[in-house]
Amino acid sequence: MCMDKASYWGGPEEGCSEKVDVEEIILSCTLPSGNLTVYVDRPANYLLIVCEENSTLVCDEFQEAKPYIDKYIDTDKRNKNLHFLYVETCNLSRESLACPLRVVGASGATKVQLQGVVGNLEAVHLEGLNSVTDFILRDVGLTKLVNRSLSMNLISHLPGDLFKHTPNIGHLELSWNKLLDLSDDLFTGLQKLEQISIFDNNAPLKLENHTFSNLPSLYNLILDRSFIEHIPAELFVNTTNLKTLSLEGNKIKYLPNNVFKSVKLNYLYLDHNNISYLYSDVFLEQSSMTELKLGNNNLKSLPVGLFSHMNHLKVLDLGYNSIGYLNKSIFNGLVSLTKLSLAGNRIEQLDEAIFEFTTSLEVLDLSRNNLTISKDKNIIKFIEPSLTYILDDNEAAPQIISYYSPMKNLEKLRILDLSYNHISIICEDWTKLFSLTKLDLSYNNISALSVVDFDFPTDAVIDLQHNNIQQFEPRINSLYTTNATFLMDYNPYRCDCNLYYFIVSRRSGAKMSKIEIQNAECAQPTALKGFKLVDLEPERLTCDVDCSTGAITTTSNNDYNCDSCILNPVKLRLEMFCENLPTVYPKLPQIINSMYIKLKHVTNVPVLPPEVKIIDFSSLNLTEPPLANSIELNLTSNYLMKAPLELFQRNCSVYLSNNPFDCTCSGRDNVVALDTFKTLIPDYSNVTCSNGIFVSNIVIDQLCAMRNGTIISVSLGLIGICIVIITVISFKYTTEMRIVLIKFGLWRGKVVHRELYDAFVSFTHQDEDFVRNKLIPKLENGKPTLKICVHYRDWVVGDYIPEQIARSVDQSRYTIIVLSRNFVNSMWGRMEFRTAHARDRVIILMLDDLSADKSLDPDLRAYISINAYVKADDPLVWDRLRDVILNRKK
Repeated sequence: MCMDKASYWGGPEEGCSEKVDVEEIILSCTLPSGNLTVYVDRPANYLLIVCEENSTLVCDEFQEAKPYIDKYIDTDKRNKNLHFLYVETCNLSRESLACPLRVVGASGATKVQLQGVVGNLEAVHLEGLNSVTDFILRDVGLTKLVNRSLSMNLISHLPGDLFKHTPNIGHLELSWNKLLDLSDDLFTGLQKLEQISIFDNNAPLKLENHTFSNLPSLYNLILDRSFIEHIPAELFVNTTNLKTLSLEGNKIKYLPNNVFKSVKLNYLYLDHNNISYLYSDVFLEQSSMTELKLGNNNLKSLPVGLFSHMNHLKVLDLGYNSIGYLNKSIFNGLVSLTKLSLAGNRIEQLDEAIFEFTTSLEVLDLSRNNLTISKDKNIIKFIEPSLTYILDDNEAAPQIISYYSPMKNLEKLRILDLSYNHISIICEDWTKLFSLTKLDLSYNNISALSVVDFDFPTDAVIDLQHNNIQQFEPRINSLYTTNATFLMDYNPYRCDCNLYYFIVSRRSGAKMSKIEIQNAECAQPTALKGFKLVDLEPERLTCDVDCSTGAITTTSNNDYNCDSCILNPVKLRLEMFCENLPTVYPKLPQIINSMYIKLKHVTNVPVLPPEVKIIDFSSLNLTEPPLANSIELNLTSNYLMKAPLELFQRNCSVYLSNNPFDCTCSGRDNVVALDTFKTLIPDYSNVTCSNGIFVSNIVIDQLCAMRNGTIISVSLGLIGICIVIITVISFKYTTEMRIVLIKFGLWRGKVVHRELYDAFVSFTHQDEDFVRNKLIPKLENGKPTLKICVHYRDWVVGDYIPEQIARSVDQSRYTIIVLSRNFVNSMWGRMEFRTAHARDRVIILMLDDLSADKSLDPDLRAYISINAYVKADDPLVWDRLRDVILNRKK
């Protein structure tokens, strides 16, 4: 067919011009009554005539095209009966449309279509077209009429004798017109008419009781979108063979009670009307009906028994009405029903027995309702004791709860659409639909999915998009894993530890159901909001945990001095971030086997519960490690210079990277310790010295080699210098050298015992503690021992003091003056000094620095200024006194 041909004009000023291609000849003709384009194929199967605006098709003028057509068509293959005659946008002259057939040598036509023709269609136009079986009258008077009035040219009524010359019409189409009514005798004589199509009529079409009388062969009647408001009660009385009736898109408000009593319909389409009520027996005689469409009406309820006799009905559309309640027996008679649509209604509740007899259902659409299916509503709950649980005497058996929906008997379902409702669970009966190909649960309130929710037995598509799913747990590497596909985009996922095993398994290619999440994003926590699930790194999937109980929570807390507690599935541990060590520890969640504690303050670690595996002291500026026993410590990023040897000896495992360990020759022990205990240092390969060199790269035997070589070469050069220096200083520091030699036993002083005492000690009683507790023990207990005279021990009680002073000075090699401010003020002290000074036997031991004191005795000040003295705070004070006593020449 060439019905999509477009009219164009490129013809001569008068007559026809041709354009020939392989398939057809195209003639552009300029005729007295107008311009037209003609299309003819070579075997003359079709003739298409398209008129330019305001052009009239006149039979005698049209003969101008015949010479061109005769020259083109294949005479041997010419069809005497034209298959298709198409006339578009022509003004009709008052002559038969059979006239153009003679131009192609045809005697008749099988199919005639008038598209957008202008004029009053009468019986004369159809004379000679008695072989027509399909007659199509579309858009008459409406198309391509821009600059002329339409009021007189729109076909609103067809004459009663219009088809008297076309008795063989089997299909009659009168669409895209503006028919107001159909006369009672319009179809008279059309005994073979099987189908009438009137759709998209542009005016309210009124039907009368006898409109379709005398049509014994009428099989299909299509009256769609024709503004029909009323169906007469006896409209179908004489159309006993009618099987298909379509009244879609009209304005019908109700159906008469017995309107279908005389027909046995197979297909009835009443959708997109204004029907608000149905009689319970309106379909009483329709036991053979297989398809009924009542969608997009105003039905609020359905009377009981409406479908009770329709045991052959397979398709029932009740979608997009206002139905809020369904009686539990409403579908009882529909034993053959395979497809049911209840979409777009107001259904909130379904009785558990409503689908008890519709066990043949394969497609069920309950989308866009107010249906609530939750653990408390619209389900059948089965509670059974667990058969695998061993009970104690006083222990109650745990219960297994299964949830079944009102669809539990529909085992043949292939498609179940429950989208746009208030469903929060997946019922167990849905997972047992062995014929299921699609389950649409999109736009509902499902918030979580457990492993059993993924147990669909077929390769069905389960649409879970646009729900409230935050968590899900598919079966992984399980024998129960099926080939079902789950569409799970556009949900507010909580990207935490509950998603960890799914993300890890998905990346590793583990066996699981096919889960489509290409557009799925995290809604929580805030740090991951907007992050796509397919890009998630497992390390970021943690959970906030209640620090007191160990239970997963959605908010952090600060119980037990802890800022937060986090479950880390990557490391299978509970991580606690605390000011100080807690005094109470939470119970570990399932699958977690250890605790990690990060502290903000340094503290020694007491004995902890065995679950605590690691304490983190990282980045606390430690220079010394805390003490602990048999635990793992993180001491990274501190300032440790020495290896924590004591921690190693206490069997602690210690992380030590990023500490400035001393790895010089003097710190050789650090390197040895770190290498010896490297099995206790998990990050040993990253441990570095203060100079940035890895400890593991240091060769211990060569650690001091460079230094020793340098020392030897420098030492040999310095030996000579040292000999010279020693020689020089030996003269200057004779006493000090002699003291050193005496200490090492390399010098022995000659002790001459011509006097009774080696030294007489002169002091005041205020300094007696110093003399008694320090001076006397140091001199008398040394080697060789010295004999010291002190007045409190060696003087004769009662003798004259001046005589005893003189005697003590004479009997001693030297007199040691313990010079202090107290001594300066002592009369007897000054006497002892003068007596000893007179004999040149004075040794000054200065307790207080009086060298610049002008109040001193003139003789004593003069002696101090020209003679050496020993200071009591000199580290070598006792060695110097001993050396003077033993070695000074008198």
